[in-house]
Amino acid sequence: MQSTNLTRAVLGTLADAYPKTVHVPRLAAEVNCEPDALYRHLWLLHHVGAIRANARGDVLEAASITDAGLSLIGRQAHTLRRPFKP
Repeated sequence: MQSTNLTRAVLGTLADAYPKTVHVPRLAAEVNCEPDALYRHLWLLHHVGAIRANARGDVLEAASITDAGLSLIGRQAHTLRRPFKP
């Protein structure tokens, strides 16, 4: 999967779940990506401020989108009212 497509898929999935966090294995299944590649991409998005990563040591466990991430995909936090179905 190309990096830009993965970014859109990750941010879109996290925006759908906003304001909840999504566990990384669930996110990998949603965006059809290998977990190892997804981990590296999530760390990158975390470092640029698009997502908030919840980690134990160096192991990323869950992620949620930030206001900066929402603005990257053109969504506003106050317009997101659709509940996430786990």
